[in-house]
Amino acid sequence: MIRLFRLGARMRWTITRNSLRRRGSALFVLALVSSAIGALGGFITIAGAAVAEADVRRAILLFVFTLGLIAWVFAPLLMGGTDETVDPAPLALLPLRGKDLAAVMAGAATTSPATLAVAVALLATPAVGAGGGVLGALVALLTAAALFVTGLGASRTLAAVMGLAHRTRRGRDISVVVAALSGVALWAISQSAAPAIQAGAAEADSTLLRVLEQTPPGWAARAVLHCREGDVLAALPWTAAVAAVGAALVWVWARLAGRLLVGGATRSGGRAEVAGAPLWPRAVDPASAAFAKEWHYQWRSPMRRTQAIIGVALSAGFSLLQVLPVRDPSPKLIYSGLMALLFSANNAFNVVGFDSPSLWLEFSAAGGIRRHQLVARLVTYGSGTVASLVAAGFTVAAAKGLWSELPLYLAFTPMAVACLLGVGAVISAAAPLAAVDGDNPFKRPAGNTGCTYALAVIGAMAGMAVLVAPFVVPALLWDGNWRFVLAAGGAMWGWLVWRHGVARAMRTLERHGPDLMAELNPRLAA
Repeated sequence: MIRLFRLGARMRWTITRNSLRRRGSALFVLALVSSAIGALGGFITIAGAAVAEADVRRAILLFVFTLGLIAWVFAPLLMGGTDETVDPAPLALLPLRGKDLAAVMAGAATTSPATLAVAVALLATPAVGAGGGVLGALVALLTAAALFVTGLGASRTLAAVMGLAHRTRRGRDISVVVAALSGVALWAISQSAAPAIQAGAAEADSTLLRVLEQTPPGWAARAVLHCREGDVLAALPWTAAVAAVGAALVWVWARLAGRLLVGGATRSGGRAEVAGAPLWPRAVDPASAAFAKEWHYQWRSPMRRTQAIIGVALSAGFSLLQVLPVRDPSPKLIYSGLMALLFSANNAFNVVGFDSPSLWLEFSAAGGIRRHQLVARLVTYGSGTVASLVAAGFTVAAAKGLWSELPLYLAFTPMAVACLLGVGAVISAAAPLAAVDGDNPFKRPAGNTGCTYALAVIGAMAGMAVLVAPFVVPALLWDGNWRFVLAAGGAMWGWLVWRHGVARAMRTLERHGPDLMAELNPRLAA
């Protein structure tokens, strides 16, 4: 078993190193440095509770244990990607029994950089329990180990559940919403952690602390606090309870992993297609046929549907988080909803690289991508951007009662969308990325996604901000209905940016189309 555990650990590090190095060795180093910083910060925070006052110590342990467990469970959903700790299918062909397979997966799951950082941070727990002597420190160490197993089991169980959900179309959509809302929730928790700890320390019997004490991380905190007081016998039941929860979660993970090995076919669900039914009522020419194909693919493709759902959910959630802390906000705060463009940029900036086999067919059949094909892709992606902007505007207006500025905000959305798509057309043609459109929408895109593309996206967003600013900034500085004329002028300006962007993208594709095709899909191009 120990040899199999070590095999899983080596496999995990090899896969992590290779996947990060494909996108640049700097990312691998950055992952290690980030994990080291996180481990050091967690260790110092927990160790600091040993020298804090009793009320502060209680608040620190409750919040650190609880928030750490929440981040461990939900952060993998936001980072994306699947590996041998989530989906055991790559290990199915190895001659391993069930227990052997469990040992390999356990070794892989417990030795990632982030997981090791959590383990290092929890090593400071005995320093808190050492106030009750050597026996107290030992029980505190056992409690930290039980909490580690609980976090590991909870994280891997949720990941396995999401893996099973990906086998159905409806399940994938639900998992996308869960991942998007988890990101918003983690951001909100990170912003409120420090004030909550201060409030908990100031009010030793606060309702929030009492609630946290009823959770498994709270049980672990209780055990450590009893060890600190020298009452080891009172700590043992809480340690045993945490260990029992961790063991149960690991067992559930093992059972779900077994289900992942069986029945790997994906069920699409939904209504059956009607034989002979047209996809688009007026698909009678190449342009309308391109729109028919792209609009149909927008909702049949796991990746494109995922991007649309995440864009809407994060746009509304992120805009809401910006306005909730503001007291007596100005009605113009509703324009913070334009930040929804940030979550749509990744979709609109890669309409050429997405679905590279389809791009290869277009090159083979027509000698290259045509204007109507590029426009169809941009417009279908733009529909998700419109939904994101509208959702963000209505969410902010409803949360703070900023209805007076909502009509003007909506009047500016055509310009914002047109500018985004115009800039996106240029970036898509100049720096496309190959993307895998598989059953799991959380898989990382293939290809080189290094710093060069990131810098190009940042530059494109800055350029888009410059294009939008001359019309939005005056609307923020002054009042009056004359701003609707400004919005109409902005719509015309957006149309010009759109036309220029598409024209420039087509010139790039005409000159460098074969080279881009070879870069996106070398096998098909050969």
